[in-house]
Amino acid sequence: MVEALEALEMNLSGLLPTIEKASTIRSLIDSLLSTRVDQTIGVTDGAKAVTMAAVLRAEGKQPTLVIAPRTDRAESLAEELAAWMGGLAEVHLFPERDPLPYERLRPDPNDISDRLRLLQSLRTGKAVVAVTSGKALVQKTISADDLARSLITVGRGSKLQPAAFLRRLSTLGYHQTSLVEQRGQVSRRGGILDVYPATTSLPTRIELVGDTVESLRQFDPGN
Repeated sequence: MVEALEALEMNLSGLLPTIEKASTIRSLIDSLLSTRVDQTIGVTDGAKAVTMAAVLRAEGKQPTLVIAPRTDRAESLAEELAAWMGGLAEVHLFPERDPLPYERLRPDPNDISDRLRLLQSLRTGKAVVAVTSGKALVQKTISADDLARSLITVGRGSKLQPAAFLRRLSTLGYHQTSLVEQRGQVSRRGGILDVYPATTSLPTRIELVGDTVESLRQFDPGN
């Protein structure tokens, strides 16, 4: 259910050991690791991602928050960091929710998906780099306890009562439709349940024999 940002297929992480040998980068890393106090460092926009990646690699695997001044800068920085970090850590963009609190508009499903994927990754304790803007950071989101209570685990061979399962999904905000096409939708056709979770790129088809899960597989709703 957790997906890392894949905005760039390029993997530049193999260059980091060489870049870290540069005197300015090496002294910066040594200073940060030795003092552990707040520091202000001036770096050009073009060098920010690689500098952050070098520091994060030296610090080891731990959750990291990167705050950009604007949404567009957060998006581009997340893409750049994803390329420099490679497989060293998951890089997630934590986007803004477009509608304001008083606007009765449905948020963009993709934004909700990105926000929930990050929260779920943080919950698992993985090495995660969260990139966000100041505006997105102050917007309220689901609590850790509510997130844990909202998770539903379905595995092959497990028992599942379709009616109760659909009621549970309804309480979580899922909409029952004849065909799933968007995140947050679920459909039922006899012993087949199609669910499009908010945190996955494709929906999942659950096939039941009686009340036992026979199989689970992702599928392309466009085919």
